[in-house]
Amino acid sequence: MQARPVTPDGNRASKGPSPLPALTGLLLWAAGCAPIDVSQVLRQAEDAARGGAWEMAMGLTDQALAVRENDIEALVLKGICLQKCGRIDDAATILERAALLAPDTYTAQLFYGWVLAEQGLYEKALDPLEKAWELKPGGRDLMALLARCCLEQNLERGLHYLQGLRRYPSLARGPEIYNDLGVLRLKLGDAQAGLKWLLKALGRAPDNPVVLQNLAVVYDHYLVNPEQALRFYRDCLRTSQKRGDRLRVRRITDRLRALAAERRAEQRNAEQGG
Repeated sequence: MQARPVTPDGNRASKGPSPLPALTGLLLWAAGCAPIDVSQVLRQAEDAARGGAWEMAMGLTDQALAVRENDIEALVLKGICLQKCGRIDDAATILERAALLAPDTYTAQLFYGWVLAEQGLYEKALDPLEKAWELKPGGRDLMALLARCCLEQNLERGLHYLQGLRRYPSLARGPEIYNDLGVLRLKLGDAQAGLKWLLKALGRAPDNPVVLQNLAVVYDHYLVNPEQALRFYRDCLRTSQKRGDRLRVRRITDRLRALAAERRAEQRNAEQGG
């Protein structure tokens, strides 16, 4: 039975914290006159959200929306709360409403794009995210979302966002950006550039199994260098075993067995030809 080829791993080389705490800080609450003090209620909702009390925060946003049904800040925060409570489809509906009502509001576009990306709707997410970029270019969280959506669709403009993230020291020191640059270059058909970026990622994290796997794949499927491919597959297998990553261990083991079988077949053919 033919083993399924090992392919480049587009997952982040390490899992960092969710950008949500930073993103929620972008919301700016607008004061208004109403039977209740909507701005005060929204400040309380924001405080509850910052503390992880998502249900409480959502209840407070409902109070605000009962008075001002199209309050953009309340809609955005409610959408975030819904997503954090596992109701992602409801979150997308609320955030889409906010984005449509406020096409020139940065947070409405940003969070609608964010929830679409969380749903895996990367093509659809690009529209509001790029609108947010037009309104306010830059920003680590927005660049990361745009880079992710472009990477998932093999879009060359993702290189621009990934390069922009390198200016943040905490990201520049780690392997993630370089790994993603390497994977995107591979997907765009430039194996040598992909190799260059992946080697940079390896220099920052020599025992990272994602980076090691991607390097093995470059040598295996793109540069057709079995000796180097074996080296990186074996290193990946060793680090994956240490981390207890059973799925990756199984995939790499299957590929190593397939390579060994291919080598034996080549030797037999050479002997028969001689």
